[in-house]
Amino acid sequence: MPTWPTWLGLALTFGGPLLLVTPAQRLLGPPDRLRTRALEQLAMWVLLAAVLFVVLALEGRTLASIGLRPFHWTSLAWGLALAAVLMRLVAPLGSWMTARCGWPGSRGASQRSPRCPCG
Repeated sequence: MPTWPTWLGLALTFGGPLLLVTPAQRLLGPPDRLRTRALEQLAMWVLLAAVLFVVLALEGRTLASIGLRPFHWTSLAWGLALAAVLMRLVAPLGSWMTARCGWPGSRGASQRSPRCPCG
């Protein structure tokens, strides 16, 4: 039977991110503001730190117990391969499907938005 640190870790892991997608995020301000986005990112980092504290300090386990393994060069190779697939296959396929279905997509949104002040 899990102990209280395990229950705390599970509550942080599953309950914490839910707070960021619920109306509770409205407490941080309008969702399109940079300040709000920065606070959301900060909240995610705090959740990560809390989960790691529970695993390492309260439960006395290693990071391998939550699925984190030491770095290997194969990890980098897999990451680069997946990035290439996403950039060269998935993104163009999504753009093609968006255009084929007649959805406005990002091109329609950029035409409706005002000119970017940066260039």
